Amino acid sequence: MLVGVAATLFYALTSAGWIAHVDVIQSQAVAQAIADHHRLWFTSFPTSPIHLIWPGDAVRGVGGHLYGKHAVGYILLMVPITEAQHLNLVGWRVADFCIGMINPAAIGATVAIVYRMMVALSKDRRISLVGASIVAVSTLLWPYAHVPYDAGPTTLGVTVALAALFSLRSGIRWQLTLLAGLGLGLAVLVRNDSLLFVAIDAVWLAVILWRRTIRTIVIQSLAFFAPIAGALAVTAWYNLARFGSVTQSGYIHDASLQRQNPVSLNLLGLLISPGKGVLIFCPVLLVAALGLPWLFRRSFELGLVIVVTVLLALVAYASLRNWSLAFSWGPRYLIPFIPMAMLPLIGLLMTWRERSLLVRVGSSLLIVLSSLIQALGVASPWIAVDILHLNFLHPLVNTAWTRGQIWWNADWVARQLSQGHLRWIDIFWISKSSPISLHGTAVFLLAIAMVIGLAFTVRALLRAAPRPEAS
Repeated sequence: MLVGVAATLFYALTSAGWIAHVDVIQSQAVAQAIADHHRLWFTSFPTSPIHLIWPGDAVRGVGGHLYGKHAVGYILLMVPITEAQHLNLVGWRVADFCIGMINPAAIGATVAIVYRMMVALSKDRRISLVGASIVAVSTLLWPYAHVPYDAGPTTLGVTVALAALFSLRSGIRWQLTLLAGLGLGLAVLVRNDSLLFVAIDAVWLAVILWRRTIRTIVIQSLAFFAPIAGALAVTAWYNLARFGSVTQSGYIHDASLQRQNPVSLNLLGLLISPGKGVLIFCPVLLVAALGLPWLFRRSFELGLVIVVTVLLALVAYASLRNWSLAFSWGPRYLIPFIPMAMLPLIGLLMTWRERSLLVRVGSSLLIVLSSLIQALGVASPWIAVDILHLNFLHPLVNTAWTRGQIWWNADWVARQLSQGHLRWIDIFWISKSSPISLHGTAVFLLAIAMVIGLAFTVRALLRAAPRPEAS
């Protein structure tokens, strides 16, 4: 509990804030229409000094009305906030703040769950706290705690399901199975592609229930699949209300999500490309991978589920034309997989003193490097266009924004310079990625992260160094 609160406060202080992103505003417009008019379509976006009055990629549907393109889950999370605003219980500033806090709270809770799973694996709270802290600061969870969109709730739901099913090893309880189903139901509501997790976790549950009584299998199956079925039913109803078909979502005509070959090139892009590679934006994953042998010895089932899930996800998303999901810090599609991919880190930490000096030094430097990369992601103008940065810390973006020239920033310049000149790099969508911007916030965060990171690295090396034996 305390770990989750501390992580949420950390994210709230360092990266929480409202982003005037069209997808978020579009979802808020639907939530506002539900609260104000009890309908799913909208005629205009909610207005505030930091909102764009721009329909974005909203789509026409039933009755010729304008509907949100995205899934219904994130909208449902907003409805209590927009309802309070409708009842004049809160103003737009408080409403925007609450919406901006959805992701910090969700990812803070995710870090707490990772901590609990590390404790269950290692039986060591101190080392697990170190591992959870690395997950919180050195991975893409930190910059995505800032983005008030689908990454946080989806990641939380998937991690809840993983932890609940893992806990079934200590005894079959329908409450845990129901919790796993609720987590996956949330993930499916927010991002429909989370059905991939449902398929893998369903197989894992079947293995857990192997050779159990028929009564146990029926009860556990109902507890697991009922919330997921409910999420699918709500999604089907939402699709029917928007487009007259339960299977037609707002993405069905989106060419960027159609499958495309060769998958191999896209897979390279997801892994090692300079613009979107997950190992470039989150190199600490390489450190965590060193703990996989320990994890397999500790819990073979959990290790296998993690490896299979990550590999299938890489192949599935690499098959999409828009595999990179441009205009985001690193590969946003892969964010829900980050916590499970980092779980093996506890194995490395538990065997830290047994590792060679090269492994300890290399791992420490990669952790520091990964933390610096996330600090830049938090400070990037494309990611961090919130009230604080907009009004006080980045006058260039502020000037461009108030003039309505939303593309006139470093991101636009980088795209113009790279197009037609760096063809190989452009294949990897570097021209679509938010560049590093050395404004005040970035320099400040870099300085803090570098000092803290180097201090802890030196401390760890000194403590790990062999001491001379007393004569």
